[in-house]
Amino acid sequence: MATTPALHDALLDFTSRENWDKFFALRGDGDSFEWYAEWPQIKAPLLSLLLGEEGTEILVPGCGSSSLSEQLYDLGFRRITNVDFSRVIVADMLRRHARVRPQMRWRVMDMTNMQFPDGSFDFILDKGGLDALMEPEVGTKLGMKYLDEAKRVLKLGGKFACFTLAESHVLDLLLSEFRFGWDMTIQAIASEPSSKSAFQTFMVVMVKGKMGVVHTIKSLVDQSAEYCNMQQANAVIHALQNENKIRESHNSGVDILFSLRDLQLGAIGDLKVIVPGRRRQLILGEQGSSLYCYKAVLMDAKNQTETFAYHCGVFIVPKVCYILSICTCALIVFFITITV
Repeated sequence: MATTPALHDALLDFTSRENWDKFFALRGDGDSFEWYAEWPQIKAPLLSLLLGEEGTEILVPGCGSSSLSEQLYDLGFRRITNVDFSRVIVADMLRRHARVRPQMRWRVMDMTNMQFPDGSFDFILDKGGLDALMEPEVGTKLGMKYLDEAKRVLKLGGKFACFTLAESHVLDLLLSEFRFGWDMTIQAIASEPSSKSAFQTFMVVMVKGKMGVVHTIKSLVDQSAEYCNMQQANAVIHALQNENKIRESHNSGVDILFSLRDLQLGAIGDLKVIVPGRRRQLILGEQGSSLYCYKAVLMDAKNQTETFAYHCGVFIVPKVCYILSICTCALIVFFITITV
């Protein structure tokens, strides 16, 4: 749907609560608005994920004035929670749906800081929410905060479906943030022949699994699909091929460079959980750094009967130094003894 100049000017910053309030106020009450991917195009792929799960708990973050939730509700999916940080649009949506769809919930809430307990939802449905947060001026900070929250409130085995234009900076974040412990699938959404949009919408689905497990991404992007933007599709296919090479290397058993963020994302499992007798070897460092890297060995002792305590010893031993400061490597051996 096209926007007027006034509406367009109201959204110069997609991350601003005030700008969204102004946008929805200018549009007025009672009208739905879809940025891309209309219901007829996303109905089939979306329902294939929800087949036989009418009682599932669904979260729609950054719901805006989309008709997506009402379409699902009318098909029998009653347990839908919609959140948006714009009080203007939440008030409008409540007026529109409270009587005819009484079981659907609406909350004024920032999707980057949600007030839901861990593991509250079976299904998260994002239609352009992540894209809106990924403004070039703010980088990936807001996107990472949102994805951390989405992962937190999703149940184990739950699904996160993200409708996105899959621009390079957005896709790169999705691929890295859901690398460890998530089963990922991506497909292109066909558009109508009469569609004037120059952009292709994709559906990226992540299923929450066991941390530390690395899955190859399943690509359902059909390069010959009718009405598919070939330039976008080829860029996505190339990115997935590169990502799968990274994931295959993690499963090959060779030494892999891990950053602190990789460990936080669960590259070797949940470090907060004691696994008696666990021994993991890894390389620590940052991609692109030519100064330092460390080889580390993590060992959890077997359960003991003494009082709970942590004992940790760290030894840093120079391994090799190259002249001209090309690279300095060190061997770090972590002896972590957990006594329970």
